[in-house]
Amino acid sequence: MGVLTGVGPLFRLALRRDRIKLPVWILVVAGSAFGTIPATLDVYAGNVAQQQLYAHTTASSIISRIFGGPIHGPEIGEIVMNETFLTIAVLVAFMSTLAIVRHTRQNEETGRSELISSGVVGRHASLSAALLLILLANIIAGLLVALAFRSNGLPLAGSLAVGGSLVGIGMVFAAIAAITSQVAESARGANALAGAALGVLFMLRAIGDGLGTLTPNGMGIQSAWPSWLSPIGWAEQIYPYSMQRWWLLGVFGVAVVVLATVAYVLNAIRDQGLGMLPARRGPASASSFLTGPLGLAWRLQRGTLMGWTVGILIMGATVGLVAEEFKDLFKDNPQIVEALGGDAGGDITNALFTGMFAFMAMAIAGYTLQALLRVRAEEVAGRLEPLLAKSVSRTRWLWSHLFCVALGAIFLCALLGFTSAISYVLVTHASWSQVPGITTAAMVHIPAILVAGGLCYLVFGLWPRMVAAISWAVLGASIFMFQFATVVKMPHWLMNLSPFTHTPPALGHALALKPLAILLVIAIALFAVGFASFRQRDLATS
Repeated sequence: MGVLTGVGPLFRLALRRDRIKLPVWILVVAGSAFGTIPATLDVYAGNVAQQQLYAHTTASSIISRIFGGPIHGPEIGEIVMNETFLTIAVLVAFMSTLAIVRHTRQNEETGRSELISSGVVGRHASLSAALLLILLANIIAGLLVALAFRSNGLPLAGSLAVGGSLVGIGMVFAAIAAITSQVAESARGANALAGAALGVLFMLRAIGDGLGTLTPNGMGIQSAWPSWLSPIGWAEQIYPYSMQRWWLLGVFGVAVVVLATVAYVLNAIRDQGLGMLPARRGPASASSFLTGPLGLAWRLQRGTLMGWTVGILIMGATVGLVAEEFKDLFKDNPQIVEALGGDAGGDITNALFTGMFAFMAMAIAGYTLQALLRVRAEEVAGRLEPLLAKSVSRTRWLWSHLFCVALGAIFLCALLGFTSAISYVLVTHASWSQVPGITTAAMVHIPAILVAGGLCYLVFGLWPRMVAAISWAVLGASIFMFQFATVVKMPHWLMNLSPFTHTPPALGHALALKPLAILLVIAIALFAVGFASFRQRDLATS
């Protein structure tokens, strides 16, 4: 029996397991491209003066280079790349890492690998099947993104270069996840290490672009050396619509081969079910706070909240820093101001805060779903049944998790608004009296976030096996509506299905309390029905 025996059947098994998840990821990646490219073209295509202003403003702005990447001229293709590529690249990286961990380390953690290995299966078959699966997914996603660029009138060669670079990014991060799956002893640990690697490589790219030097015409950037340490930086340095450095695609191939080789070597020398790093030992005794369900819920939820706190701190400070700088870019582009949810004739800073807070509120809703879905994970893992066998009631257990998550969402919204306000005041020397208003503008999204959480609990009570799919699908649809509703001319009745559509503006307007109250009532009703349904149904561990 060879080390790759059984790759074919395991590949088909992985394909069947991900017959829904991976197509959804691919549609999200492709949908981001198909949705954002027309919006960018509507603003800049055919207007040479606007393209030159964009290129000059972006190249000369450190903040723009950090969050949009380098630009190499006023060509419309370069502008579209600058507006769309980083988001798509990060989505592809997440798709690849999560899929690899799911089909390697998670299989070992749940005991599926041990069962599979009892048959005629080679040592490296599972890892190879996972890599083949994600290679297929990345190729499909890359082709669809290339089609999105090409179908909007951009050159074929450049569009293929964009698609190829996305395949390269996806496979590099898949290989990194293959390594973390050998190093960590749990799927959560492997995902955390892979996510940390993505964050480090993104920051290296950001530092390199931020420290880059202007080209002589002032409309381009030569990135500094840290960008060349990141696969995301390699993709940007291709400059598909100006220079077309095709040889950089070969760099992706070399990196994938090297990283995958490391993963295979580690897979060969470690024991199945164990990671290269030993599990951390816990304290000898637990605190009295852990004797109740609230303490246990907090212990299970605190890691997720801490990670999101760091991210929101960075994003909040960034929003405040860029608010004033982006005035020059937006003041001559009323379309962008309207797209952000502001009045074309109103204050640009208010429009920027309104739009960014709305988008970040959906990200915080993602935290809410991630944290609330922990209750389903506890049920599936079989840890809930012995807990309920004691004196803990279902309602008390479920309420403990809801209480921790709701406080976490409120805290993150307040943190987002407060850090944005503080950084804005410090940079622009504006009045400190603006801090409460900006903070409130972020916190008005709390009712909509709670509605998303209430829907999650409703599905958990009624159809527990579908809770993750339905919850994330609804949030994804809300994000799509926020970004592309105007572009695709979505009917108002459909847009009104998203709770985030009903959040009233808080900057430059009198705050409307009625829609907030209605959203809160809806959230409470959804939670109540979810609680009642959970109390009546049997536990479902599969």
